[in-house]
Amino acid sequence: MTFSIGDETFGSLLSPPGFGNVATSVSVLTELDGRLCVCYGEPDSDDPLVLCVYYNKEARWEKLCCIDRTAWPETERMLLKSLWIAPVGVYYSAAGTTLKIMFGTGACKVFAVDSNGCGDPEILLTPEDTIIGNCEDDYLPTIGLYEESLVPLGRTIEDMIFSSPTAAAWFNILKWLPARSLSELRMVCKEWRGMIMSDCFIRSHVIHANYLKRSPHIMFIIDPTFGHYVHLEECIRDPRLLMPFPPEFVVCSQPCHGLNVGNWSHANYFICNPIMRYFQRITFDDSDETFFAGHIGLGYNTETNE
Repeated sequence: MTFSIGDETFGSLLSPPGFGNVATSVSVLTELDGRLCVCYGEPDSDDPLVLCVYYNKEARWEKLCCIDRTAWPETERMLLKSLWIAPVGVYYSAAGTTLKIMFGTGACKVFAVDSNGCGDPEILLTPEDTIIGNCEDDYLPTIGLYEESLVPLGRTIEDMIFSSPTAAAWFNILKWLPARSLSELRMVCKEWRGMIMSDCFIRSHVIHANYLKRSPHIMFIIDPTFGHYVHLEECIRDPRLLMPFPPEFVVCSQPCHGLNVGNWSHANYFICNPIMRYFQRITFDDSDETFFAGHIGLGYNTETNE
């Protein structure tokens, strides 16, 4: 199946030559050197391995090679039998003169043959020769390559925000909303989630949600055992909400990145984000009973981001 990015339509490709009577269970569809590749032949046998690659500009398949495994030495032939065999890459030999095709097997063995399919296989890796040890054979792809690259994985969320007028407009609207609302709006779509979780949005929201407002947020800790908070405006509307307030002292630190720490009743400590209704008990060893109210606080290290 194909998909045209230009006109957004689906299509299909003809099968490679000679592929019509091949069972799908003995074929692998993969990518080789930037081209679509089909490898077929019973992997766990001595059948030939046939490689066909697709040339997109010419819209044609071409048989790359046919590997006759019966010509291999007995030792290599038995070692490389597997439930899954597929090409994973191409590279040049150390001398730079011979193009090699690298294969992986379901037992995590790696070997290479000349690009024309001739010659004996060169064993590049077997798990038994490493700390991995023996690997059980499998029908699934178990070998892949990686390359060193500085290319980022797509555009950063900051690039997308400031390159799209619509995203930039939503950025300037959402930064004024309360954190509680933003935690729900993260579920609207991936773009909004990426925007709200980005560093630039978090920094902007801190300024607009706290320092540019005329009145601060005030919340009461009704029950420090389970992290029950009530906003001041709710208490004004219904003073009965303050009835269950515990008799013990509850001491809170100043906020740091939205978090507060505090304690009540001697050695009972907690960390919380009242706006997000986050609450977690903290346990200390208070065997010497030297802990006292108000001695705990938060700081932020900008260099280590901790």
